Order: sequence, then structure tokens, then C-alpha cells
Amino acid sequence: MNCEETQELLEAFHDGELTPETRAMVAAHVKACANCTRDLAQLGALRDAIKSVGRFPVPESLRDNIAKATAAERRAPWRRFGFGALAASHIGVALAGGLITYAVMGETFSRAFEAQDLVAAHVRALMSGALTQVASSDTHTVRPWFAGKLDFAPDARSFEGFPLVGARVDYVGGRNVAALVYTHQKHVIDVFVSPSTSFNDTGLTRSTRNGYTILSWRVGDLRYRAISDLNAQELEALAHQLDAKPAQ
Repeated sequence: MNCEETQELLEAFHDGELTPETRAMVAAHVKACANCTRDLAQLGALRDAIKSVGRFPVPESLRDNIAKATAAERRAPWRRFGFGALAASHIGVALAGGLITYAVMGETFSRAFEAQDLVAAHVRALMSGALTQVASSDTHTVRPWFAGKLDFAPDARSFEGFPLVGARVDYVGGRNVAALVYTHQKHVIDVFVSPSTSFNDTGLTRSTRNGYTILSWRVGDLRYRAISDLNAQELEALAHQLDAKPAQ
């Protein structure tokens, strides 16, 4: 089974609607295909995000205003213009509320997709055993290795308690990113680096997904996202060191 055939069956596969034989074929392809693994993870993230949003109840104040406006219209049917203006104002309020809801849902979806994409990339590298494409702790080996592969130069060095073991180019958020691989005791840490596309991601943000801790922050014009099964406090120790020592 190829990617095109698998893509057509991913939704049915996710929902458990395939026959056992077809499901086994799709599962075998997904296990061996990084792109289909990522797409299946994003599909699951979308379903989770939709479920988490839930229903948005209509505010009681809006219900009361509509009821009063309707009652007034029944009492004075000749006042069409006044009611039309009032109705228009309520429609405007409803539209504004819809836009706010859309923005909130969009942000929820975006964060859910990003978190799931980071987890998928991290787990994919762990499962494949291909954590690094260049295995070295030497910044003068790792950093030049990215030349010609990415259009930016990530800071690549070891830190106290967090030795750099190498790096790779990965695919996260719809673009190629640098993946710096660190260890802490027996834990593996992926730090994904890419150009920042927003002025709002300056502070350190924390989240968890599937048992993994995810940190996101910006250093200069680069965005850093670290993921590991470490707890947040330990992972933040690496983030603070990366933040304090930008590349020279």
C-alpha cells in the first residue's frame, strides 16, 4: 500500500471503520512512513481539539435582549426601522462573539496541532533510532553541518548537565527545522529550532502532551521548542542556559 492509498483511508482507519485486513495494511504502511505517521497524529489532534472546545452557550443577557426586542416588535409592528436597527445591533454582537469564538478555537487548534507535531517528531526519532544525522558534541562540527540544509544557523553547544550528542534536520509545523539532541541522565531531549514568525512568542510557555513536557521560547529571531519526558523544572534548566548564551 502506498501513501496515496493510505491517505484516502486515514480517517476511516482513525475511526476504526476498516476491515481487519485493510486496517492491518494501513497500520503497516503508517508504521513505516514518517509522513503518514505525522498526518495520522495531526488527524487525532484535530479530533481531540474539537472535542475539547465543546459547546458555547448563548449568554442569558443576549437571550433577554432578543426576547425584549421580539416583544416590542409584536406590540408596535409599525416600528420596523427601530426594530431593524436593534436587530442589526444584536446581529453585530453575535458576529463579534462568533469572531472571538473563531479566534479562540483557531488558537486552540493551532496549539494542539503544534504539540502533537512535536510529540510525533520526537517519538518518531526515538522509535527509529535515528536521533542524530551528525553525532558530535563539538559546536564547530554540528553548527557548520546545517549549512546548505537550513536557511539559518542554530546555536549548537553543550551545557552544564545537558551534553549535546548531535543533531538532525526534522520536519515540524510544515517546515524543515533544526533538531538539537541533548541528554540529561538517561533522558533524551529534542530542541527544535526555527525562525520565529510571531512577535508574541517571546516568553517561556509550558505545556504537556501524552506525558511529554514541551517548552517554547524565543532567542533573538529564532524560536526554540524543547520536548522530553523530563519534568518542567529540569527541562527549564536547559532552556534558561540556551536563552542566556545565544550563538556568537
